[in-house]
Amino acid sequence: MTKTTTILIGVLLLLVMNNNVEAQQQCYSPSNVAYYARNSKVYLNDVALDIKGVAWFGFEGPGWTIEGLGSASADSIMDFLKANGINAIRMPFSADMVIQDRRPTGYINYQLNPDLQGLTSVQVMGVLIDKAAARGILILPDMHRFDPNNANVPLWYSIGCITNANGVCYDYTETVTTNMWIKLVNTFKNKWNVIGMDLINEPHEYNSTTNGATWGLGLSSDWNSAAIRISNAVYQQTGWTRGLTFVEGIGDMPQTDFCESRNYGHWWGGNLEQAKCAPLTGPDQTRYVYSPHIYGPSVFNQPYFTRSDYPANLRQIWQSDFGYIPGILNQPVVIGEWGGPVSGVNAVWQEAFINYLIETNIRDTFYWALNPPYDANNADTTGVLQGDWRTGNQPVLNELHRVQPSPSSITSSSSQVCVTSYANAPIVQITNVNGVAATATVTNSQTVAGSPIAVGPLRVFNNTASSYRLLPSGQFENLITGLEAGINNGMGSGSSVILLPKDNSNPNQKFAYNTATRQIVLGTSANNQALVWDLRGASTAVGTPIIVWTPNGGSNQQFNLVPVSYWVGRPVSGIRYYIINRSNSLSLDIGNENFNPNAAVGLYTRKQRYNTANQNFIFTNAGEIQVATYPNLVLDAKIDGSNQVILYSRNGGQNQQWRYNRTTEQIINQYSGAALDFNPNNNNLIVSTSNLNSATQHWYFLAFSSEF
Repeated sequence: MTKTTTILIGVLLLLVMNNNVEAQQQCYSPSNVAYYARNSKVYLNDVALDIKGVAWFGFEGPGWTIEGLGSASADSIMDFLKANGINAIRMPFSADMVIQDRRPTGYINYQLNPDLQGLTSVQVMGVLIDKAAARGILILPDMHRFDPNNANVPLWYSIGCITNANGVCYDYTETVTTNMWIKLVNTFKNKWNVIGMDLINEPHEYNSTTNGATWGLGLSSDWNSAAIRISNAVYQQTGWTRGLTFVEGIGDMPQTDFCESRNYGHWWGGNLEQAKCAPLTGPDQTRYVYSPHIYGPSVFNQPYFTRSDYPANLRQIWQSDFGYIPGILNQPVVIGEWGGPVSGVNAVWQEAFINYLIETNIRDTFYWALNPPYDANNADTTGVLQGDWRTGNQPVLNELHRVQPSPSSITSSSSQVCVTSYANAPIVQITNVNGVAATATVTNSQTVAGSPIAVGPLRVFNNTASSYRLLPSGQFENLITGLEAGINNGMGSGSSVILLPKDNSNPNQKFAYNTATRQIVLGTSANNQALVWDLRGASTAVGTPIIVWTPNGGSNQQFNLVPVSYWVGRPVSGIRYYIINRSNSLSLDIGNENFNPNAAVGLYTRKQRYNTANQNFIFTNAGEIQVATYPNLVLDAKIDGSNQVILYSRNGGQNQQWRYNRTTEQIINQYSGAALDFNPNNNNLIVSTSNLNSATQHWYFLAFSSEF
């Protein structure tokens, strides 16, 4: 272990010992609340947010009324959201509703909602925003349609006029769209919980002869440029300083010569491939959030859903479409829409998507939708609420909990807004000193309480099952399941450590780490030596249960808490990448395509995707950098003192294992602790312990965009 890593672990362990791991809580005056996009996260002032959001639709429809208010009170629905940790609502509406000052014609039960009587639709929205604020719930207005009866307009302006409910053919130009947003923002800009604006729903292509929405081509149809223009105009005209701009992707873009993106298989609003070449570059980069829409086969049977390697092939697609953004652009990604039935044809897709979000820590999402489907037996999406608008859909709530088990908690009063967030809580992999990991036994997305934590293989990547978030008061929250480690009440020595539902009050779900003995101790004090984690029978065989036992000083009771400090923006196992040096934008390259052991590896201009066998690499779970098309060849740091990095047959040695530090952008060799570098005389790879701040040691990973 290198000196740098030892120091890092030591600092973390000092924080963990005696449970000195605190949630970050800050309080602000409501007038001083503002939102920022930085460090790959959304912030409320200085606090990084973990967003657990849903869409609540209806205002965009012909009744100009949010759905559900005929069956339940707005207060009861808001209380349901709060009770289930949902802290944000994406609220679709139509431009017509705002421009024409429409009044609700959809059904509202005014006995249940007397405070909505006689209000315009925008005023109803304002009451809902206030009710959400009282419960610490954020609101994201979403311009979902121009007119209630004209869905799926592909651009931020209409193609010709649209006849509205008054019989008037109304032309929605970019100026009209911008002025609509100015009007709405001026109405709500003093409400602290309006987090931003989702400018338009799902820009996309619209026929075979016209491109529709594009990105980065320098055309009038470029959505990235329009989003900057519209948002800048809104900010300038309203003086709104607190809100963010959520920018969705586009659909398919026929131009494949730009940014090497594929030209089919994207969801409307889901294609952000081109942003790696043409990122959003407004005057204030802290304003912009990338917000793709991603669905499964219940919505549309994309060609890659029928591939023989499905669902494993999806990770490459998602990484190329949006997953690269936190690591390369350092901007946040908030999934604007996702969902679907949790069973049937969609179940495999949803399991893969949730696991991907957890592994990449892209866990801020808005689920579609809160609303129950009109026909539960024939629906492409499903609801968080059941048809009575009172009862939760538990399988969906379980899925949301897995994606975001510890959402930020916000409370408010007339004088202050307080936010408690675990976004910066330490994430660690729990490993035994004998070289195995304490791994959650995960069967599928419905993993239930009582599932054991047992011995698993030690992995450098894809280690979410053996990684835990250290929460206040000593809870160890497993990343892949969202459940917490603990033992059953009333059980003693010999009890299995299992996964349990979150319970801040249960002493059997609280642990402390003793840095001197490396023991994980049951209880809130590291000095309490009653029961500690133990590999049953001192076995390191995969599947051996982790139990609690009286301390005996054995190595089977000694664990390391290894920081997962590279979590956001790190490379993802199993995905093909170009590995690019920051100092010169050159890509790792196997010279002359010499795919043989002992071949040199250097740097070369990045090639087009159709001729890249010698520039495509995969990070394996073991931390190897593998040649994508020759899986037995990996990068090998020679141990003969030459510092050379070559191709060599994989042998499991630590000199063939690497870690990526997202903060420093360094690729660190496990054997030597040296950083990947290159010789400026010939561009061949080396490892180096000098010039640790040199740009030559900074690398990023560009996902390969596949054809399907």
